Amino acid sequence: MVPKIRSAPIRRLVLGAAFIALSACAGAPTENFDRFAEAGLAYTDTVPRLADESFRIAVETTAFRLEEAHVGMGSLGATESEEEKERLIALRSAGLTEAQQALRDRLDILAGIKDQNEQLRGYFVSLAALAADEADEGAAKAATGFVGRLLSLNRELATKTIAGRTVEEIAARATGPVVKAAAAGYRNAALNREFKAHAEAIDATLRLHEALMEALAEQMRDDLAARTRVRRREEVERPYVQGDTLPGDWAQRFEASFAREQEIASLAAARSAASSLRASYRALAEGRPGTASILALIGDVERVIEVIEELRGEGAAGG
Repeated sequence: MVPKIRSAPIRRLVLGAAFIALSACAGAPTENFDRFAEAGLAYTDTVPRLADESFRIAVETTAFRLEEAHVGMGSLGATESEEEKERLIALRSAGLTEAQQALRDRLDILAGIKDQNEQLRGYFVSLAALAADEADEGAAKAATGFVGRLLSLNRELATKTIAGRTVEEIAARATGPVVKAAAAGYRNAALNREFKAHAEAIDATLRLHEALMEALAEQMRDDLAARTRVRRREEVERPYVQGDTLPGDWAQRFEASFAREQEIASLAAARSAASSLRASYRALAEGRPGTASILALIGDVERVIEVIEELRGEGAAGG
């Protein structure tokens, strides 16, 4: 069943992919490449936005945690000796330094994800150009260049850390069938050559990308959950338990705290979209239409866009 789509560009993609599904038995086998490229570009548009939103949330959550830690450490004025005061100052300084470094590390891995995403975007465009014109030598060379940069990026990313694990460890846990590009058999010889040369490298990159997006979503869920716990305690539970009268907006606060729970659960769409992207590519590389996975990708992209808008709206409102 096709999901209800609110975005006009995404809706056009759905209708186009559905048309190809109906005509696949009689149409050219390269027909789905345009839709895959468009869906892939729509997906790659969301990744930098999601990365930026994840960093905003990380900064806000870090600030929450630092405030809590500062209160829990006690007051300098209450210390009984200079030695105790120096110890407390050193403790505060170490905690702040560690938190700031963690955010710098987060920025570093997000920059790597964005760079990988940009190279994938270029590769999808090149692939669509090859599908449209097998004599396009420029597209073939461009595809080879993007693959080379992706492989280099993959090696750089492997040494970085996200969600408390190295990217290499995350990639090792990734599962799923391996692409079988030799079975493609397109009438377009340039596509056959491209898949034979690079399908395994791109599939491995998309596998890594999927694992990275899962880890990114996990980080965002942890950050949002931590922030939600603090806000629920301060804005909902404490006034209810300790106050004789409730604030006028208490019911709205209560509702908002559970809306945030829904946002946390919705972050699974980021990993799902990356999974659908890989499944779509794998289908095309193996000579299958891949219409179902392209439709799934389109629906996932729409949901990721909705999640980003919800999170941004909350951020703009001071949430």
